[in-house]
Amino acid sequence: MSHRSVSLSVATRHPVVVHKPTACSLLVMLVGLISAGLISAGIGATGLYAQAKPSQPASPAAGRMLLQLQERDWILRADALQYLSKHKVLAAQKPIIAILGESKTSPWLQGRAMVALARIGSPSAQAHILRLAKSKDPQLRGAAAEAIESLSGKSADQVLTALLKDEATDVRYRALASYARRNGAKAWAVVDPMTEPLDPSVCRWGSRALAFVGTKDALARLRKLAERRELHTNMVRGIQGITNPKLIELWLKILASLDPRSTQFAEGLSALQHFEEADLLAALMSNLATEGADTIRAVAWIATVMLPNPELGEPLRKAVARVDDTNTIKAVLTALGPTPMKPDQHKDLFEKYLEHTDANIRELAIRGLAHCKSVNLYKKLDPSVADKSDRVVQAALSALRRAPAEHAPAGGLVGYLKTPLKSDHGGIRTKAYDLLAHAGTAEDFKPAIALVGDRLRSTDEGTRVAAAEAFGGFAPDDQIEFVARAQGYVAHWMIIGTFLNDKDNTGFASVYPPEEKVDFEKKYIAKYIWTLEGGGGKKGELQREIGWLKASVDQTNGQLVIPPLVPPPASMAVAYAVSDFRMDAAREALLDVDGDDAYRIWLNGKQIAEQVAVRQGNKPAMAEQKGIKVTLKAGPNRLMVKTANFQKDWWVRLRFTDSKGVPVEIAR
Repeated sequence: MSHRSVSLSVATRHPVVVHKPTACSLLVMLVGLISAGLISAGIGATGLYAQAKPSQPASPAAGRMLLQLQERDWILRADALQYLSKHKVLAAQKPIIAILGESKTSPWLQGRAMVALARIGSPSAQAHILRLAKSKDPQLRGAAAEAIESLSGKSADQVLTALLKDEATDVRYRALASYARRNGAKAWAVVDPMTEPLDPSVCRWGSRALAFVGTKDALARLRKLAERRELHTNMVRGIQGITNPKLIELWLKILASLDPRSTQFAEGLSALQHFEEADLLAALMSNLATEGADTIRAVAWIATVMLPNPELGEPLRKAVARVDDTNTIKAVLTALGPTPMKPDQHKDLFEKYLEHTDANIRELAIRGLAHCKSVNLYKKLDPSVADKSDRVVQAALSALRRAPAEHAPAGGLVGYLKTPLKSDHGGIRTKAYDLLAHAGTAEDFKPAIALVGDRLRSTDEGTRVAAAEAFGGFAPDDQIEFVARAQGYVAHWMIIGTFLNDKDNTGFASVYPPEEKVDFEKKYIAKYIWTLEGGGGKKGELQREIGWLKASVDQTNGQLVIPPLVPPPASMAVAYAVSDFRMDAAREALLDVDGDDAYRIWLNGKQIAEQVAVRQGNKPAMAEQKGIKVTLKAGPNRLMVKTANFQKDWWVRLRFTDSKGVPVEIAR
């Protein structure tokens, strides 16, 4: 990521680089996401508040900025000066003084270096300021006037007196801000005539001077200036860092007029972080009691991104009851949803807005209600799962997914979810399936099959798989085979194993008795070895008697998992599986096969498929073939699979479809 900062222009028509701290960047993105409805009202505001609080820079960042001072690019150097001065990095003094001595460096950048040196608190700063205050270049004189704000002493006062009479307007007003900081309320006699009226070109410095004075008259003039939106950018930059509690109301006035997604709004939030929390909280609560929608909205955003204090909960509830502005309602619902705001105290408010005409408000009400532990969401959100807005329905389903499963209507969940389960919206169906899998019971299986069983036969893989996974969450054990078979999977088998294999897969190449003749009554003496994963060889061969066993797939994805069906070990082994089934009439079909690690398949005595997975260390190795054309004859048919395993997972899966992808059900 580039270290370039945002470059703004001021009255001098020279760029002023404003370093955007990471906290501000996060806040801008956060507010934008919330405003766009891309994240829920239940965001962890406490964590964001912690991120937004000012903190000491990590030493690597300071080191990087010291190196950045050596760059040729003036933007990068100015960015570094801003950072190093803000965090008072003492090690920056020498390189900054070096910039002041560079003959080819622009006066503007030298001025920023001088301001940085003063803010760091360098003992040598005063000498440089006094010298450059007499420069012929107004940019350097203006920077000196700004830097004096950080100094003390009679010599600085004398310089300020001279700069207040400077021929350059920008220099005079920078000096005015410094003069006001040094003299406070006593500066009013000088600040008053210079700020009434106040030219927009010097609004930044005039506003700063008024804020430092801080008297009733000065603050009244600031509030009057705040009514002019075109001045807000420079006002915000001017009064940042001044922590007189009387300014909080002014900040609220400014923030109330700004778009929460704007950089200026984020800068205002950043400035509010520097006030004492008790002062900030008192001011917010006071303004909530008297001000209109814009202020209520601003306070709600402040609570959302930096001050999730539950004491704001009741004032916000009472305040929003006075307005019908949708953006304000949305902001308040967003603010009251997070856990730190004790959402259970606001459940009546959330319920009130569940039927609002604005879909975004209904959605936010649901998200807030989802954090109320004392609410049975299944009862409250019954109308919401059939809402006309897709976003509202999805919000309701997401909320219900987090609700206790025991609150779901026993045996009636399918009827409850009828509308979303039949929705044409893929996202809604997926969430409904997920909820059904989470809270459904065996009693819901038959109603679910009746309502959406046809999804298991869908030619759209995503639709079919989502439905199958949902059924797998609550289907009775004896119905798993039905769900698999409906999708075209071969679900019933006879299986025998294990026969000996080795690391070279010689067992897969060997012809064992079941391959010569299938006799389900026959038993065989088979060899096997115990080996560590990755081992091989035939050392330590053992023998045992094995026979055929009945088996069914126990997963709705159609996998026949071998290890539970045969004696251990499952590594270095071969097994056979046979499925006999009938077809009412002959038909063409397509067969998809996959498995881990190798398989060979016969249909009615004819080999139709074979694949050996490529092994890559200890990673799962899957062999796969799709769209194998086969002919299923009328009457009895027999599938036979020879499957081999080296280590780890061991399974095989077969699925029949027609040429259009419609499942061909394989019955017993």
